[in-house]
Amino acid sequence: MPDLAPPTQDRVEAYFKELNNWGRFGPDDQKGTLNLITPARRTDALRLIRSGRTVSLARDVIPRPVYMYHATFPGKRERVDVVLDRFDMVYHGFWITHVDALCHVAWDGELYNGRPFAASLSVEGANWCPIDPHRLGGHRDPRRPPRRRGRAAGQLRVGRPSRDTA
Repeated sequence: MPDLAPPTQDRVEAYFKELNNWGRFGPDDQKGTLNLITPARRTDALRLIRSGRTVSLARDVIPRPVYMYHATFPGKRERVDVVLDRFDMVYHGFWITHVDALCHVAWDGELYNGRPFAASLSVEGANWCPIDPHRLGGHRDPRRPPRRRGRAAGQLRVGRPSRDTA
C-alpha cells in the first residue's frame, strides 16, 4: 500500500467550504440536515420498533470538573439578606451530552449558510439557526405544565395510595 501524504493546510481549510450542506436546502434554511427528518421518515422509523423499551442517552450528573458552584455572600435585596447559589455546567466538553445548534460554531466568521457570526447572536440568544424551535425528541416548553391523561393540565398525582389505606 502506498504511503499517503497528509493533506496540506490549504487543503484541510478547503474542506470547510467543499464538504458542507450550505445551500442544500435553500439560502434561508436554518434547519440543515434536520430537513431530512420528515413525517414520512418518522413513520418509517416507528414501524421498526419491536418492543416498548426505552433507552436513555443521558449521563448521570456526578461531580466532575465541568460543574462549577458559586455562592454569593452576603447579598442584599431591599431589607432581606440572602445567599444565592449558582451551579454552572460546561456543555461543550466530554461529560455532558446535549443537542447543539448550527449557531454555536462559526468558521472564518460565518455560520451555516454564510451568515455572519457576530450579527447572528446577542445576549437574548441566537437569531439565526437556534435549536429551540425544532422540538427534538421529548423536548417541551418548560413553562407549560405536563399533560396528564384523565386530569386537568397542571394537576399531578403524587405517589400512590398504599394498599393499607384503601
